[in-house]
Amino acid sequence: MKNYELIVFDWDGTLVDSIPTVVANFQSTARAMQLEVPTREQIEQQIGLEFNDIVTSLFGAIDMTCFSQFYNEIHNTSWQRMRPFAGALNTLKYLDHAGYTIAVATNRCREQLQQMLNNLQLQDFFAMTICGDEASPKPDPAMLLQILETLNISPTRALMVGDSLYDIQFANNAGVDLVAVNYGAQNECLSRYAEINLIKHLSCLQAFL
Repeated sequence: MKNYELIVFDWDGTLVDSIPTVVANFQSTARAMQLEVPTREQIEQQIGLEFNDIVTSLFGAIDMTCFSQFYNEIHNTSWQRMRPFAGALNTLKYLDHAGYTIAVATNRCREQLQQMLNNLQLQDFFAMTICGDEASPKPDPAMLLQILETLNISPTRALMVGDSLYDIQFANNAGVDLVAVNYGAQNECLSRYAEINLIKHLSCLQAFL
């Protein structure tokens, strides 16, 4: 156990059960644009990257503006279905009551994150949230370093909680410890890393604090 002061959460696949919706949205957008439809597994392996990087990885060089317009139209009718994982709200309440500073670092754009924060009424838990369109996206450590600088907290007093290989790289690049959840998009990949602290439920996070 370490004397952490700051807990930084990834959003999709860590706090919020959004992966099935994200997968369906990419597949629906591909159909609308008459592109080859990627499999669920193909999409899940890219989740955690910034949106444009996901699109390029899945579809190659395409009209990004057109794809974004189709995707956003579909997203705007589906994001309300996304809900926190079981135990997420209780974990946030525990951390808040225990005096930890809590933040979010996500490659989602600000508009989409803000929609969900407001809809789920989670905004007040976080001292800071930062998105992939506000600083260099993961796995670049810029977002995490900006959180540390803004909140004046040392990397040794911070813990990152994520669900993907990109979160591992993100934390490592910033010199921050990491705990990974094993129910996100890249569970199979994470299980190959014996040195990673994996938890099956957010309530298990308390054991690492």
